[in-house]
Amino acid sequence: MSSLYAQYVNEREGSRLIEEPWGFVEFRAEPPFMRIEAVFTLPQYRRTKRAWDLCDRVVEVAREEGLTHLWTQVWVNYQGANESLSACLAYGFRVQIAEGGRIILTKEITEAANG
Repeated sequence: MSSLYAQYVNEREGSRLIEEPWGFVEFRAEPPFMRIEAVFTLPQYRRTKRAWDLCDRVVEVAREEGLTHLWTQVWVNYQGANESLSACLAYGFRVQIAEGGRIILTKEITEAANG
């Protein structure tokens, strides 16, 4: 059974969640992209690549649905923006545009999920 939050974002925005006891990722299809809306891990699991594990699972879903790219955004004034941007770049995202206080990043889905 889905958590209440998973049910909420699905009903409100058409988003889906993959949840683990240590974190979650929120995402939705916007063909040809899979949009990663949010990734959260508990503080003790940060810098352990657990967020990458969640994103790898999103890549699996994207492939199953025939999508070819991921996209996400980092709002520069949010707490943790530098860490979020660094994690995105390390995962293989590339900056496409920066405007209006946000940085938009994309990643082509390749054979290796985090490659």
